Amino acid sequence: MGVSSSPEMLPILVRCAIGYRAYNLRPIPIRMARPIQAGQNSGRVADLEARSRMFRRRGRMARRATALVSWLWPILAPPALAAETDSGSFIRWDDGIRIESRDGANELFLGGRLLLDAGLIHTDSDIAAAKEPGKTRTLTKLRQFRLLAQGRFLKKGLFKVEAEFAGSDAEFTDVYLGARGLGLLGTLKGGHMKEPFSLEQQTSRRWMTFTERSLPNVLVIGRNTGGGLYNTVLDDRLRWHVGVFCDTTEFAKHCDDDIDLGLRLTGLPARFNKGASLAAMGVSYVHQFRNNQSLTFSKTDPFLTNKFLGIGTVQGVRAVDRIGAEAAWVHGPLSLQAEYMHAFLDRTIGGGDLDFWGFYAEASWFVTGEHRRYSRSSGAFGKIVPAKSFAPSAGHWGALQLATRVSYLDLDDRDIAGKRAADLTLGFNWLLTSTLRFTINYVYGHVRGTGDVHVAHARLQFAL
Repeated sequence: MGVSSSPEMLPILVRCAIGYRAYNLRPIPIRMARPIQAGQNSGRVADLEARSRMFRRRGRMARRATALVSWLWPILAPPALAAETDSGSFIRWDDGIRIESRDGANELFLGGRLLLDAGLIHTDSDIAAAKEPGKTRTLTKLRQFRLLAQGRFLKKGLFKVEAEFAGSDAEFTDVYLGARGLGLLGTLKGGHMKEPFSLEQQTSRRWMTFTERSLPNVLVIGRNTGGGLYNTVLDDRLRWHVGVFCDTTEFAKHCDDDIDLGLRLTGLPARFNKGASLAAMGVSYVHQFRNNQSLTFSKTDPFLTNKFLGIGTVQGVRAVDRIGAEAAWVHGPLSLQAEYMHAFLDRTIGGGDLDFWGFYAEASWFVTGEHRRYSRSSGAFGKIVPAKSFAPSAGHWGALQLATRVSYLDLDDRDIAGKRAADLTLGFNWLLTSTLRFTINYVYGHVRGTGDVHVAHARLQFAL
């Protein structure tokens, strides 16, 4: 299949070729001018061998750095890129590789994300004695490394496949097929995906204001295997989403009789200036059939909550009812967002039924004038594009955002000796381009009866 490329593609092809060549160049061997006889000055021989290994390592690092810059530069600052194949498909760069058929019936998008984290945690003596061997520690972590392929086929068909490679083993996150344009039914999806619950949960980690979700996210359901229908009505002002899921948590895991029935309703009572000013609200409800199963409340935040807020496993759970209420307000660069969540556990053993609950409230402001974008089709916040991408020579520095959040979580009820915790988060986001972002968060957390914790959390994110 031939490709007719525009002249703008040549610099990208040249840079990619340079990167490939730089990566595959072999180092020039270091030779001694005069061989040293065995037994003569063995210390000098060892020193020369060590220096030779050092030079080889530096050479490999330099070649790979050159290759990395050559490969990433077209992505971080690409020119106008478009090409048409002989079959009529159209290939273009749209913060990722997008391939479309001429009639628009088929489309493929290739993207991914890379999140690199570093943090410093300081705990007081109480928390240190309870959970940590020392008072201060540092963390570095490859938070996420995902590759994504999604698109549509035959006009109405939808698909998505996303895999995570940051852990010890690769695993799928979202994998589903669907169909859109089904009249009043809207869109149907089936596979492994998020259940319809919580604005914060539905917003992708790529576009969140803070590095981690709030404390009450412990009460939120993540991804499971199942299916759902969603649609918008009243000129896209009202959105509904219903789903039936098998509680597998992990991809391709057997679910037995653990079934979830979920519903999320979101509305936009006010929307002006093409979404630059809006008010959004919503409610979520999930009923979980558990048949006397065990249930664990946990959170994947590697910097705080899984170390200090775990409650272990609750036994004999017959059913769980989870409710949530959400609200958001955007007025140009200023944004407010809040949610309340509650989980009611019906138990057949132990000291009676349980109530766990929590809430958060946050505010953010774009110093450079951008605004958060709320998607009516997904009922969640999406990608933010800087008004002017990072270009120091032109006096452009990207988008700058300041944010703060308070959250509270209560996991202590009856015979469950859980934790009650509150935290305050201060955040700074620097969006250099639509794909490259740097974030710094400071978190002060207080766990009642245990102590205080201070967290400094930095993230470099490249996301398509």
